Amino acid sequence: MDAEQTMLAWEAKCVAKTGAMNAYIDGGQEYLFMQDRRHYKDGRYTGSIWHAPKDQNVTFAGKFHIAGDGRVMCGPQILKDCA
Repeated sequence: MDAEQTMLAWEAKCVAKTGAMNAYIDGGQEYLFMQDRRHYKDGRYTGSIWHAPKDQNVTFAGKFHIAGDGRVMCGPQILKDCA
């Protein structure tokens, strides 16, 4: 599995659970992930994680990094589990 396939798996899990490609629920709380616009030669994906509680401001919650070979180097466990 490469980084693109891992990202597609994340998106499929999100759509199945929330109906949105980049939103997921963890511990009863809603989060979003946003991929950076930068493209890397080695195929890796990086981006940020945002906490998105209903009727409140969205706040930064962390980062993610998917290596070119598809391994999730850092990111939320709930999404690591579907890679």
